Amino acid sequence: MSTPLELHDIQGSIVKAYGRYGFPKSRYIFYRITNGEAGREVVKGLLPMITTSIPWPTFKDVPTTTVNIAFTYEGLKRLGLPELSLHSFPDEFAMGMRARHDILGDVGRSDPDKWDPIWQSKEFEQPVHML
Repeated sequence: MSTPLELHDIQGSIVKAYGRYGFPKSRYIFYRITNGEAGREVVKGLLPMITTSIPWPTFKDVPTTTVNIAFTYEGLKRLGLPELSLHSFPDEFAMGMRARHDILGDVGRSDPDKWDPIWQSKEFEQPVHML
């Protein structure tokens, strides 16, 4: 017996093909979490705005914008996710893209040293925690 998906608990970006709805542009906001409690408050404030996977009945019901959220492993750690939950993620996620760049084929023109400046901070191990 299969369990139905709880579409109201799944972000729209996971299930919906936004491109077919004609969203022509994206905007990304990057966050660095320095205080877990403050970070959790930001996430709590975003929750009502996050687009879910609940179907839009018709094309006229499609919103003009969507909001989705993503976290890096370090971001989840800084938000205070329990160790048991953190250890449930694959090692590849915990390592991050920079550490795996050669496996992913990010070499030559795609080398991490050529990535956008936000991903190149030498001051921090991982400068982006949430987007």
